[in-house]
Amino acid sequence: PDGSRAFVSDLNATPLPGRLSAFDTGTGALLWTRLDAGPGPVVVSPDGTRLLDVSPSGARLLDAATGDIRAGPVASAFARPISFSADGRLVAYATGRGAVVVARAADLVTTIRLEWVLPVAFGLLGGGRAIALRETSFGVYEVVRWDFSRAWEVDAP
Repeated sequence: PDGSRAFVSDLNATPLPGRLSAFDTGTGALLWTRLDAGPGPVVVSPDGTRLLDVSPSGARLLDAATGDIRAGPVASAFARPISFSADGRLVAYATGRGAVVVARAADLVTTIRLEWVLPVAFGLLGGGRAIALRETSFGVYEVVRWDFSRAWEVDAP
């Protein structure tokens, strides 16, 4: 978030695993590299201290300054990171099997699993809320909102 670091991953790593590197944007210096990254983007926490990454062994949290694993990996084949909540307490990742998992950012313990949700149209809002596009039948979608502190679904059209 402060623009002092850039994170670069192999988007087409074949064979897996790929490489994830951090660079100082002021000097261009390489800060660290991991050789066990998944083939996709990473998501930076709102405070810039953590990264949500998906390695071949699952979703995990990395320390943005060192690249060290802080939590995980949580096994989930074909997972991909989606987002941190605005307050940084929750993360969301797609399982690759038609579900989105919302977990605590501290330890990646699942708080809720949302089925039939499109990961490209999922967002964590502040205050334990989420909004998503959910498939109700083949090619038919609806917008759904959740409030994790009260119940599953708040409303749907």
